[in-house]
Amino acid sequence: MSECHPLLSCKNIRNDVRVIRLLTSGTVKNVYLAKWKQHEVVLSNLSDARLEPDFQHNLHMYKLLGNMDYTVQYLGSCDNTLVTEYFLLGSADQLQTLFQSKLTRYDSLSRRFSLCLSYVTILQYLHTHSRVMCDSNTVLKTLSQYLVHSDLTLRVNDLDALPYANRTRRAACGSPPLYGDLLAPEQRGGTPEQALCDTACDVWKIPDVCLWLLGTTREAESFKFHLFPVHRRCKLHQAEQRPSVGHILRDYRRVWEEWERDL
Repeated sequence: MSECHPLLSCKNIRNDVRVIRLLTSGTVKNVYLAKWKQHEVVLSNLSDARLEPDFQHNLHMYKLLGNMDYTVQYLGSCDNTLVTEYFLLGSADQLQTLFQSKLTRYDSLSRRFSLCLSYVTILQYLHTHSRVMCDSNTVLKTLSQYLVHSDLTLRVNDLDALPYANRTRRAACGSPPLYGDLLAPEQRGGTPEQALCDTACDVWKIPDVCLWLLGTTREAESFKFHLFPVHRRCKLHQAEQRPSVGHILRDYRRVWEEWERDL
């Protein structure tokens, strides 16, 4: 949405936002396509009263971290109802299908790698605010937390599992034992004290997400080889030895510049 408007009040949401259809139903919230004036928006409301703290944390994160370059645009809220920007292209876990249908003409290695850069740039923004992405136990679960903007960059959408954490203060991402093929080694402990996470957990997951985004063409497979030294450092077993997302972003850009120069 490009036009400026004050945040929607409770009165605005009750009187002016009209639900069209259910988009998805999750553990914490139900998500609807809705209409506000001539704009399509997303209305989310709490689905289970026992999970109100999670829903309210999501609201708090939108207010604290909201930035149109990195997050979905927050339009307003009222109690346990949230209104946000609608993204026609949907979530990033559908990108392979999108590149075979609506986005066929944009399916290139440069476009796909720009999605890797967008993903890592968002992580850098979150880490600047000492936040770690907990809903990321598999590649598809991770990508489902991001929406695809019309300019084919990403925006983080689901903010209800973003605990405060950094390299000196770790946080629990759920109750162990945790399951998922994308878990960092430090997340695999059997007790809460043994399964704590910091921003290095996000770094561990970057290679898997980026390789998925790049696809499986011959050109992509060749380019992946050039990323191997960067990704190898992300997968170091000792969390403190992994690079920061800022270093990864720098190295990603360097590798791409070298790739283009050698074409």
